[in-house]
Amino acid sequence: MRNFIRLYQPAIEEDTIHVSITNQLPPDAGPISVVCKSKDDDLGNHTLTVNQDFHFDFCVKPFVTLFYCSVRWGNKVASFDVYNAMWLISPCESYKSCRYYANDKGIFLGSKFWNNW
Repeated sequence: MRNFIRLYQPAIEEDTIHVSITNQLPPDAGPISVVCKSKDDDLGNHTLTVNQDFHFDFCVKPFVTLFYCSVRWGNKVASFDVYNAMWLISPCESYKSCRYYANDKGIFLGSKFWNNW
């Protein structure tokens, strides 16, 4: 298995980014609540049952676009940037797709730990 850092490829205005957040909690854990926003857009509150996901796409404004989300599970909350056009190194599996997962340990970006509850 090769480990490497994917260098950021600067986004251009035509780039469309895909973000998804999936509830991977145990079946008896109950739902999570997801709220995602940018400076210009509030994507609303979404309740996800186990294995359900919330996803969205957006066009990038170079050096400006920032989307962040808050995920709530019972009394636990995780808040984090899901996409930032200023990232010098893209943490996503590709620079156009960021897939996050919520489980009982916290938030993961792909298989990488991303944020605590």
